[in-house]
Amino acid sequence: MTGWHLAHSNIAISRYPLDSAEMVGFTSRLDEINMLAERTPGFIWRAKGDAVDDEARAVFEEPALLFNLTVWRDEHALSAYVYRSAHVEVMRQKADWFDPATRASFVLWWLPDNELPRIDDTRRRFERLWSHGPTAEAFTFANRFDPPTT
Repeated sequence: MTGWHLAHSNIAISRYPLDSAEMVGFTSRLDEINMLAERTPGFIWRAKGDAVDDEARAVFEEPALLFNLTVWRDEHALSAYVYRSAHVEVMRQKADWFDPATRASFVLWWLPDNELPRIDDTRRRFERLWSHGPTAEAFTFANRFDPPTT
């Protein structure tokens, strides 16, 4: 029988080029925050590398997209990282670096524990959330769904 892990993706549109002086407050802490995630109990996997960023920009058709895709043991592990770690300090300043979100900027879904999420599937999860609201296929922290029972 397969178990389940929680897939998580968040997106943002950068106000400035990543190598600009305006983005230093974000970019200077990016490695630190990513390493913090990887050391957080319950962290399983993170998509990383220039190829991931390039593919995400193409899939989402947005050249200024910042993209994050991770897998966690469960929502408690992810929530601890997002809301009770140094991650919070950085996100308090997100308005300095990113355009205001006009729709959900993160999505959660359950993934069989022997799989990793794909960027194209992530786009479909966002579209599902944007068009139908939270469902078992695409949800948020505010409207969580339990893992499938089969």
